[in-house]
Amino acid sequence: NGNFRSIPSSNDADVALREYNDNKYEITAVGLGTSTRYAVCNQLGGSKWAMHREYGDACFHTKMKSITTSKIKQISFGPNNSYAIVMKSGFCYHSTLGGANSSYDRSGPWQSIEKHQNNISYVAMTGNKSEWIVGYGSNGWDSRGLSSTCLDQLREAKSDGTIKSVTLGRKDWYYAIHSSWGWYYNGTDTFKTAMKACNDKKIVAIW
Repeated sequence: NGNFRSIPSSNDADVALREYNDNKYEITAVGLGTSTRYAVCNQLGGSKWAMHREYGDACFHTKMKSITTSKIKQISFGPNNSYAIVMKSGFCYHSTLGGANSSYDRSGPWQSIEKHQNNISYVAMTGNKSEWIVGYGSNGWDSRGLSSTCLDQLREAKSDGTIKSVTLGRKDWYYAIHSSWGWYYNGTDTFKTAMKACNDKKIVAIW
C-alpha cells in the first residue's frame, strides 16, 4: 500500500492518504482535482473527499454518501465542477458536460457515458472543456481534444494488450495509461520520476 506522491502536506488528500497508509488500509481509488477537490477510498468502504455541495442529487457529496465506495473503480474530476465515478460493475455515476440538449455538444463526456453505460471501463477529463476520454468494453474508447502523443500511446497500448485505465491531469498532455502490458505516461518531470520509481503501480492520480 505504499505510494509516491507530490501533494502539499497541508492538502486534505495528502492527510487522507497518510491516514490510510498508517492504518494499513488498502487504497482502492484516488481522484485529484484542484486543491479543493479530491477523493480517496479504501477496501473496507472508508472514504474521504471534498468538493462542492450544490446541485441537489447531482452533488458529488450526496452521490458519494449514497453508494458503496469500496465498489468504486475510478474517480475523475473535470471542468465546471464536473465529476465521474466509475464502478467496478461498469456503471458510471456522473455530472458531466455535453448533456442531452444537443447531440452535437461534445464539451464533455456525458453522451459517451450514457451511450456505453454499464460497460464503462474508465472516464477521464482534464481541467478544460472538450478534453476527455471514455473507455468501454475491453479496448474501445471515445475521446475529444486529447494530445496527439496521448492518442498515439493509446493506440500503442491497445495493440500491446488491453487498456485497463486512463487518467488525465489538468492539461491534455498530462496522462497515465495502464494496459495489461504496462504503463504509458507523460507529465511534469516530478511525475515522470515518480512513475519510473514505482515498479508495482496499481493506482495513479494526477492533476
